[in-house]
Amino acid sequence: MQSKNKNLSITSSEMRALEVNAQYFGLSLLQLMENAGRSVAQEIISRFQKNKKTVVFCGLGGNGGDGFVAARHLLAADFEVTVVLMGRSRDINHEAALSNWVILQSLQDKVDLLEVTDSSLIPKVNAGIVIDALLGTGTKGKLKAPITQAVNYINSLSSFKIAVDLPTGIDSQHFTSV
Repeated sequence: MQSKNKNLSITSSEMRALEVNAQYFGLSLLQLMENAGRSVAQEIISRFQKNKKTVVFCGLGGNGGDGFVAARHLLAADFEVTVVLMGRSRDINHEAALSNWVILQSLQDKVDLLEVTDSSLIPKVNAGIVIDALLGTGTKGKLKAPITQAVNYINSLSSFKIAVDLPTGIDSQHFTSV
């Protein structure tokens, strides 16, 4: 049976309800994050050769945590990975994301971890793949520095780009496409 609607569209509040329901049925936010990040990594692994330079731009919340997980799985698949955290690690405000940041710190000999607190510190990257894991479905209002500058920089790159959940800057309060 074919679906009449090939795109499933949900609002950010509906996405939050799905997360709450998943938790009710026994899936933790850590498990949901692991699944999301692994899925992003698997898609990249299926499309690109090993050793491909990859930069993951991460925010301080759950979307950033998805990026941390994707980075870990890409490392395991022999990709060269740099994680750019847009903010200070001490300000990571999501418990599951913080758990995944701690795991990445234990892999510092295999992954470059950069903390960017000012837009002038956004590193110039030469990577074949860029992952946008800055802000997810909980984003409200206009973007602020240094996120705005990071989005503009990512958009200027000729790299293959993939966004976790949705591209940063899309108004997730009204529409999310899955």
